[in-house]
Amino acid sequence: VDANGTIEFYEMTKVKMIEAKVPCDMDFAVSLVSLASGLAKRLKLPADLTAKLERSIDEASSLIKQHASDANETLSVLMVGDQDKLHIGFVNYGNALNLKPDEAGYKALEGAMDEVKHQVLPTRGYLLTMTKRLR
Repeated sequence: VDANGTIEFYEMTKVKMIEAKVPCDMDFAVSLVSLASGLAKRLKLPADLTAKLERSIDEASSLIKQHASDANETLSVLMVGDQDKLHIGFVNYGNALNLKPDEAGYKALEGAMDEVKHQVLPTRGYLLTMTKRLR
């Protein structure tokens, strides 16, 4: 999804995808890391790339927890991978993704991933996308 709300479509026979809706709570960070690890395994990623993905999910989870307004706030997570890249997207309609690009955690994400984008959605809410190129 880009800033205009346009959604990139995938040919489902060529990608592996995980979709989840979770509370903005650190207790669920480990499950997201586990899901990303499982997806990386299905895509046959090398251990160093898998470790970077796991650290990025953990760092994003920390940022989300810092900014969440209350324990009931939720976010949607979409992880999509193919032979060329892995996309991870977080969507939130509260404050959990109300991030600033100069935050240390955001800069850590930029260092670990090939592309990190933070967008304010036109329908209210925020989108954080992270991309890791595999080839």
